[in-house]
Amino acid sequence: IIWTGTNLGSITRWNCESYSKIDCIEIDEKITTITAFDDFIWVGTITGKVLVWSSTAEYLSRLKTISRQPVVSIIEYGQYVYILHSGEPVSIWIKHNFELAHLCIINEMINNIP
Repeated sequence: IIWTGTNLGSITRWNCESYSKIDCIEIDEKITTITAFDDFIWVGTITGKVLVWSSTAEYLSRLKTISRQPVVSIIEYGQYVYILHSGEPVSIWIKHNFELAHLCIINEMINNIP
């Protein structure tokens, strides 16, 4: 399954073998990034929100809003997920319970982390 997101707020699941659309989730946010790992799909928005779904499209959580700046990158590393906001803090979350582990303030503008 492949997940895609648009800046209009559509999240679509695709069957990667048949290239057919499985379903579509509409949210009232412009999506800036979407990342999938360990049966979770993490979606960052232009208003700084982070939403989490299971791989079966079950809505799981909305993380506490740390910043109102756009989410530019969501990175998994070990048991943590790093949420990077444009020009604002980096929040570090425990991957499997969606709890905030640490907050870092960076005094530089972040554009993207590959």
